Amino acid sequence: MLFRILPKTVGGYYDSGEFEDYRTGDAVKGVGAIYGIVDHQFIEPLGGRPGLAGFARASVTTQTERATVGQYFDAGFALNQVFTENDVLGLAVGYTDFGDDFLAANPGFTTSETVLELTYLIAVNEWWTLQPDVQYIIHRDSTWDEALVLGLRTNIVF
Repeated sequence: MLFRILPKTVGGYYDSGEFEDYRTGDAVKGVGAIYGIVDHQFIEPLGGRPGLAGFARASVTTQTERATVGQYFDAGFALNQVFTENDVLGLAVGYTDFGDDFLAANPGFTTSETVLELTYLIAVNEWWTLQPDVQYIIHRDSTWDEALVLGLRTNIVF
């Protein structure tokens, strides 16, 4: 089973725009990072029994002199077909670690941020979904320790 949940996606990105070098204050070109994603269906929904899926993602950069975020991790679980055949209940946690050079250039800014998220997706019919979402953010920036975010996403397919 271990081999079935190894990273399914490994990649990287590079943004060729201009960024501030937090050590010198100069404008520099480009910033990049590498990332990995694991996404796995542990239990298939079957005969009225919910299914269970999970994911984990990680991203890291070595260009800490110009990247606001040094590392990012998140993971979560989703239960399929919890109450109806067309719903998903999800729970996730995300962690952002701000780069040392960014923190040195921004005194008083928090070193990290954690987000706890609970969401529920339901298909109202074949062309309309609703997804309420609750996020609790811990250490969101230098002026507030915590925040509660409530949202509602809808998707209509024509």
